[in-house]
Amino acid sequence: MVTMPHWPIPRYDKNINLGLDRIKELLNKLGNPHLKIPPVIHVAGTNGKGSTIAFLTSILQSAGYKIHRYTSPHLVRFNERIIISDTEITDNELYAIIEEVRYAAKDMDLTFFEGTTAAAFLAFSKKSADISLIEVGLGGRLDATNVIKNPILSIITPVSMDHMDYLGNNLSSIASEKAGIIKQKTPCVISWQYKESQEILLKICKKMNAETFVFGEHWNIEKTNQKDNSFLIFQNENKNIKLPKPSLRGVYQILNAGTAIAASVVLQRSYDITNHDLARGISSAIWPARFEKINKGLLFDILPSNISFFMDGAHNIAGAEMLAASIKEISSKNDLIYIINGRTEKRDIESFLQYFKGLAEMIIAIPIESEPLSEKAKNIHQTAQNMGFRADIANNIKDAVMKCILDARSRAAIIIACGSLYIAGDIAKANSNTL
Repeated sequence: MVTMPHWPIPRYDKNINLGLDRIKELLNKLGNPHLKIPPVIHVAGTNGKGSTIAFLTSILQSAGYKIHRYTSPHLVRFNERIIISDTEITDNELYAIIEEVRYAAKDMDLTFFEGTTAAAFLAFSKKSADISLIEVGLGGRLDATNVIKNPILSIITPVSMDHMDYLGNNLSSIASEKAGIIKQKTPCVISWQYKESQEILLKICKKMNAETFVFGEHWNIEKTNQKDNSFLIFQNENKNIKLPKPSLRGVYQILNAGTAIAASVVLQRSYDITNHDLARGISSAIWPARFEKINKGLLFDILPSNISFFMDGAHNIAGAEMLAASIKEISSKNDLIYIINGRTEKRDIESFLQYFKGLAEMIIAIPIESEPLSEKAKNIHQTAQNMGFRADIANNIKDAVMKCILDARSRAAIIIACGSLYIAGDIAKANSNTL
């Protein structure tokens, strides 16, 4: 097991910088590795960043390109964050990189995300690849990843209300922060947005002379009614491409796949990406804990045959809305819906749970053992009860699943664990009997 450096906010992902001076100073001490990595595609937004990157990774790999990838947070192991030339960084590689960064940092007052971002760039600079996919940690303008000066493409996924204590309390302020990654004369793919967000993003693209590829204007994607479950992407040159359904479940994954495809179409100007690569890429992408069905493990073994168990990383209002829509899409009128909810503290519990009113049979509140800043289960439970839900508390994910099974009383049911990506770590432990 690699010993992580003791930067502030252990394992927590908020980049609470008031500027980029510290990360720039650290990178300078390391020889500016961020200037030596393969061409960068920089991805910001509130929801869908990781899934869009997963689809784009799969498309580019299908086309034969080697990928460096930096994402956050990790679900179980830190190594998941840093993919070097299509391969997760090894413990030995990670240890060596962290030690090099630690030595350079010395007594610098860094956040955890600043230090690990420097480590990722350093790792990327040491091995060859064709493209680097970089996910913003928080916001964009002041994010540690925004030291990248000349990306080949910027992507803005849907922007919604989240991290208001750092990014502002309205969509325009949040969109302005996200738009901070848009660079001069760099193409920008913009996914579906609320009107307020879109206006800000387009204004900044115009200011930066950045060519735009906007959902609903330059490209579109929709699911067809055909039995083969294919869907179409419409491009600005009036060409329709028929493609298979995405490998990732959830109605929102249609949009995320479309965003990745739109980005790939832009990249076709410089990279050899065929329609076959698009089809194979979106149908084989892997991204855990996004409406993922549990099909094996100890938790799966205790499920009756008429009960399904899913986990989803939805943790904000927009995520809850999309998750509720996905549940409605896969469930029948006879299915009981159970929501197991654990979350990071200081988030809006009521606004999240409101999307499950009239849908959820019961809310089970749990603490998240993998999250250092987990919300107290009693707070979730009390909020759910105040909203009129039938609610209960469980000590951990396994106990919560058992409560759902017992409450269903042999009736068909769907159990959804959601509220934080870190819940996937608890599920992984429970599935492997290491609780």
